[in-house]
Amino acid sequence: MLTELTVENLAIIERTQVSFGAGFTVLTGETGAGKSLLIDALQLLLGARADTDLIRTGAQRLSVTGIFAGEEVTREVLASGRSQAKISGKSANVATLREFARAKVDLCGQHDHQSLLLPELHLGYLDSYVGLPIQEALEGYQAALSAFREADRRLHDLRRGVQDREQRLDLLRYQIQEIESAAPLVGEYEEHELRLSQLQHAERLAEATRTALQVLTDEEGAAIDRVGQAFKLIDAVVRYDESLSELSDSLASAQSVLNDLAYRLRDYTESLEADPQEANNRQARLDLLKRLRRKYGESESAILEFWDRAQRDLDMISDADATEEELAATRLIAERQLTQMAARVTELRQQGAEAFAADTAR
Repeated sequence: MLTELTVENLAIIERTQVSFGAGFTVLTGETGAGKSLLIDALQLLLGARADTDLIRTGAQRLSVTGIFAGEEVTREVLASGRSQAKISGKSANVATLREFARAKVDLCGQHDHQSLLLPELHLGYLDSYVGLPIQEALEGYQAALSAFREADRRLHDLRRGVQDREQRLDLLRYQIQEIESAAPLVGEYEEHELRLSQLQHAERLAEATRTALQVLTDEEGAAIDRVGQAFKLIDAVVRYDESLSELSDSLASAQSVLNDLAYRLRDYTESLEADPQEANNRQARLDLLKRLRRKYGESESAILEFWDRAQRDLDMISDADATEEELAATRLIAERQLTQMAARVTELRQQGAEAFAADTAR
């Protein structure tokens, strides 16, 4: 439903905006008042040929914007002859506008095209007339069709794969064994990267944390001591001015935070050590995980998902005869279900067509 139409620089129209409510809207006025220009604007919006002669004299472009049930459609025609359009903020070509128009607007005139004459839309009209029963039947049909296509694809893939079954089995076994040997753990790549960075830069990290610790605790005029002194000074005079109690509490809190930071810096510094062997081991593990990522997925989760699919494929191909029988049976069941649902849709449409004919005959 068109709820709003805005037109700028179209023929004699400098700018106008029309809002449409629910129900029937009539545009009236004398000849030449511009009623047909609004139809021209709407046609432009819905894919009509862009004619620069429509641009208002003295203007560089004309613009038409329509709101259709919340979707904004804009069409601009430039004096240079170029035209551009957008649907909900995304660029659209003329063909897209026309396709959009077929679902939203029906312009009916003495010689205008009418969507009621389009055979490809007739089923949609009939289904709308039938209502909920046909919607449920169509949903069931689509579900049955999806199940049939999936069963057919799996059976086709299996039969096609039998020709190179042994090669496929060898490849799957190799891939499974390679992943199982590596035994990747989710999140370990990032853990190895972090630890390797710590090992490779242990000296710089230790120097930075030791210096920071000295600034807090060891040097003359250390931060913790100065904050402690400030706290004692303020705390001693709080009894003379209660408004200083908040400052005293904040200094006490700051002292506690600095002490905690000092403990953590000391623990971290003591934990640092250069370990070339661990660094080599971490690097080797990262290299292995990188190779697996290049081959099987972008993360350890993806690699393990690949392993799971490969294992299932291996099991399926290893028992190809039994699996083929099962898939063929599944496909047959899906085909029967699809046939039943198609028959149900056809039956409902036939009944709907007969009911519609009877209604129109009254």
